[in-house]
Amino acid sequence: MRFRALCPDNSIWQIVLISVRPEIYVIHLEPLKREARCPLCGTLSQRIHSHYPRHPWDLPWSSSPVQLWITCRRFFCDCPDCPRQIFAESFPKSLKPYARQTIRLQTLLLELAHLGSAEGAARLAKFLGFLTSGDSMIRLERRETCITIEPRVIGVDEFALQKKPEINYGTIIVDEERHSPIDILSSDQMEPVRDWLKNHPGIEIFTRDRDQSYAAAARSAIPEADQVTDRFHLIQNAGTALKTLYKAHTWKMPNFENNQFTVNGSPYKSEVAFTQKTRHPTAGKLTKWEAVKQRSAEGQSIHHIALELGIDRITVRRYISIDTAPVYTPGQYRGTKIGPFLSSLRIMCDSGCHDVKKLYQELNKAGYPGKEGMVRYVLKAWKNGAEFGKLSPPIKSPPPLSHWLLRSRDKLEDEEKTKLDNILELNPSLAIGYRLKERFQKIIREKDVPGLMAWLQEAATSGSKPFQGMVTSIRRDLVAVKNALTLPWSNAQCEGQICRLKLIKRAGYGRAKPDLLRKRVLHRLNPILQLRC
Repeated sequence: MRFRALCPDNSIWQIVLISVRPEIYVIHLEPLKREARCPLCGTLSQRIHSHYPRHPWDLPWSSSPVQLWITCRRFFCDCPDCPRQIFAESFPKSLKPYARQTIRLQTLLLELAHLGSAEGAARLAKFLGFLTSGDSMIRLERRETCITIEPRVIGVDEFALQKKPEINYGTIIVDEERHSPIDILSSDQMEPVRDWLKNHPGIEIFTRDRDQSYAAAARSAIPEADQVTDRFHLIQNAGTALKTLYKAHTWKMPNFENNQFTVNGSPYKSEVAFTQKTRHPTAGKLTKWEAVKQRSAEGQSIHHIALELGIDRITVRRYISIDTAPVYTPGQYRGTKIGPFLSSLRIMCDSGCHDVKKLYQELNKAGYPGKEGMVRYVLKAWKNGAEFGKLSPPIKSPPPLSHWLLRSRDKLEDEEKTKLDNILELNPSLAIGYRLKERFQKIIREKDVPGLMAWLQEAATSGSKPFQGMVTSIRRDLVAVKNALTLPWSNAQCEGQICRLKLIKRAGYGRAKPDLLRKRVLHRLNPILQLRC
């Protein structure tokens, strides 16, 4: 009785013998029932035609592989109307036809494979006593059947399926009510999404981002469903419009008292430090910007331009919206670890100490976290007469103007608000864009539909091209935008599931083609069987 747990199904088989071979346990099983049911007609039969052996693998025992030796039987079917005269008895709950592993062993191997990569799971399985390989694990994953429930509310979003040699996007479809993905498509084009939606006519709510290809697919396949655009992307659109306006021009800056100011109590350089200087675009940026402008003027879509030039669609949209080639300021120098200790080092050197090791020990006691080589480098620079100015403690530069413009006004300090107001007073067009951004984000947060209609009218007559383009986009998708303010659904679940999908894709070590990636993402929808060992 104590060995009954080793049997995959005690209602079908009984253990007659357990033998030990080199590093393998062999369990001999015999069937308990004398009859079997025909799989076609369902007739019970006791007439045995012949016997045949099966040797599947089962769960390991004490880190040693276990192999089952099962005596299977073939029966005569006594039903005269049945087209099958001979059939083999089946074990649907424990062993599939022609399988070389029991169902409970396959379930455990699937869990191991879905936790990471198939190769990593195969290496771990060898330590646990499983006889398998990475290719076998992948074949097992591909044979898995994922059962999904017909959804009522879904969300769709795109994700980067492949970036080299060219960018390819896929589509994830999420059941918003059950918070789980239900399908993965290997394309973000309208046709595959439309075909999928036609096979699921029970969808009532369709959430998405601002992508018009998804909107067209939903209008074509499920015209009666309510489309909902994502509120986060609407807020992001307002910030992007203001950023485009900010980067398209050079703005006037006020002269502050003593040419200095403070933010949060920290001293900063002159206000001129963060004004936009006259710079010229790099040759690569200028070439790409001209290529985007030329293809856009020819009527090519953003998607085709991105594929042809090998850049992201967000970059294409930004290049189309600006009138001049993009210019990027160089990064701010952050100093070195020895910078705060240079004054102490100079005092010790002037006192006559020039031993690098002693100087390093003294600086180390004072809290210097760097290495001795940097001390030697500084002394050599001073010896040669160099100022070595880059090693001086860096002075914090003020936050860029875009930092103040894009943050919510409620999150700015009082002094930051005052200085931002002074800058906006000198730049009326920038002030108009800033007020439009602040008001639009407040409307979305408060879900104010009448306020949205008034804002659209105001932005359309503001004279700001980025916000006028935003108004055109919203009016084209006005019903979905209104639904975003009146319905509780959003695309937040899709964003979270994409983060999980990226982790699964990277854990595959490159062996995550679209069909295999789909199985790995949808695996958790299947219930986990209780395994006995």
